[in-house]
Amino acid sequence: SDIPTNITSYNALWLRFRSDAFNTAPGFLADYSLVHDNELIGDSGQIASPLYPKPYTQARDYKWTITVPFNKVIRISFSEFYMENYIEDEECFIYLEIFDGLDVDGSSPSLLKACGAALPEPVVTSANVAAIKFHNDPYLHGSYFLLRWEAVSRESLTTPSTTEIINNTLGCGKEIHISSVGTNNTSIVSSPGYPQNYESDLQCTWILDTDPGFHLEIKFTAMDLEQFDYCDLDYVTVYEYTESEEVPTGWKALTPNLCLPNATTLIIKAGQRAKIYFETDESNEKSGFSATVKPVCGGKFTDPSGSIDMSSLQVNMLTGVVDCEWEIVVHSGRTIRFTFDKFDLPKLGKDTCVNSYIMFRNGGYKDSPALGEMKYCGRETPILPESSSNRVYISYHAIAGAPGVILNYEEVSFACRYDIQLRNKSHN
Repeated sequence: SDIPTNITSYNALWLRFRSDAFNTAPGFLADYSLVHDNELIGDSGQIASPLYPKPYTQARDYKWTITVPFNKVIRISFSEFYMENYIEDEECFIYLEIFDGLDVDGSSPSLLKACGAALPEPVVTSANVAAIKFHNDPYLHGSYFLLRWEAVSRESLTTPSTTEIINNTLGCGKEIHISSVGTNNTSIVSSPGYPQNYESDLQCTWILDTDPGFHLEIKFTAMDLEQFDYCDLDYVTVYEYTESEEVPTGWKALTPNLCLPNATTLIIKAGQRAKIYFETDESNEKSGFSATVKPVCGGKFTDPSGSIDMSSLQVNMLTGVVDCEWEIVVHSGRTIRFTFDKFDLPKLGKDTCVNSYIMFRNGGYKDSPALGEMKYCGRETPILPESSSNRVYISYHAIAGAPGVILNYEEVSFACRYDIQLRNKSHN
């Protein structure tokens, strides 16, 4: 008399009905359709693109939700995968996305957003629910996929890839390096078990860092904590690392304690290293928080010498340009010398460095006096004067297609130069 669960979302289903020669009963009634909410409940199953194995060529969005027993997590692996895309190595316009929760509108963290022909690595949720979105907008040939989902215990996840995946979403804190290379380099930090309720008496710390020449941008996408006027019961605080003598611990707070929903309006800009600290008390557990962390070009260099490769920076998809700013700080009492390994910022006609250019400021601020000319552009490698102090501020602006700049800098000692002229002194 129990109604079976709909444990598959494949494009074909085989049903068998058997009765014996004795007792009778009212029987069963089932309905089916191509899209029927796609709420999958059980221990394992498959999901395929509509009409699989044929490529799907209709412009539609499809959603599936998966729920497994409460004490399990979900492992999702791929058997076949092809998501047609308009332009290689650009943003995925046709994609499959897997979320760590039941929502596909952005409130649940994204575990994977994939396109192209490469078979994605397996993903593991942090709790017993997941959502999958297939966005199709046919270009030429259509797209298709086949995946398998299964309920597993956390203890059974022993392969390196799945261990790394689950450690990024489970546990109370982690050290995470976020690479600046590529286009899909956003990481997600969530409270343990999100969107399920977090536990009481937690003290969690996530240490995040990115590559030199970049800084971290943090945005909270969800904030559901125990609320109190001063946010001193359950709260999240964001820090950045600094070498300032005024901050003995090295961690400077960028935000007060956060617990209110309006924290999702903040965009927090940290340095190359950041820390997210999460603390809870002994009562009133909520669903927690989730934040995206991504590297953004620009930052601070404090080494005595270094290099900035601006030729490989990604163009902003919305503006079509690259805009970055760096501050270089060397030891007090020293100056800074610059050289170029590459300099190619083409002018359009006889413009005066409007479309692509680099600016140097003789000081540590955006409005410090210009170092040399106001702007540098073109294909002729410029020769810059040395700075007059230990700080230089650099602004870089380039349109799509500009080959770019590779800049080197080095710390230089002050030269002790005095012109002394000796004269004969006549004596009367």
